[in-house]
Amino acid sequence: MPPILFFEDFEVGQSWKTDLRKISESDVLSFAELTGDSTYLHTDEVLASKGPFGERISHGLLGLSVLIGLVTQMGIVETSIEAFLGVNWSFKGPIFFDDTVYGKLTVLESRKSKKGKGLVTFSVTLLNFSDIVLQEGEITFMIKLKSN
Repeated sequence: MPPILFFEDFEVGQSWKTDLRKISESDVLSFAELTGDSTYLHTDEVLASKGPFGERISHGLLGLSVLIGLVTQMGIVETSIEAFLGVNWSFKGPIFFDDTVYGKLTVLESRKSKKGKGLVTFSVTLLNFSDIVLQEGEITFMIKLKSN
């Protein structure tokens, strides 16, 4: 496991790859229950088979949530993150049941805020096992400074 990184440790261009995670039917149905989003595309096998993807798919936001979890599990910001500040996100393709996904992240920007807080923006991509981009965008975290 990589060491926990503080604001001063991040450099533009640094990259990481997360572990893999399989998106199961149980994951999707639990997410539908948790969020109240039981849209047929995610929960109704018969209707979804007649829909645009020919089968049920995962919620897009489940993919983003899993990706954030995979980033956290890497350990590099697990105890140095102070806030999740923003996301700019695009959904590029469906996540099918039993797809195995992983993430890639690269530091785009590292700067101090006007209040002296460490802000790190990452380019982040969610891919399936065939390396097809499913989602991508940017996320910004407030990261602790070593001096705090």
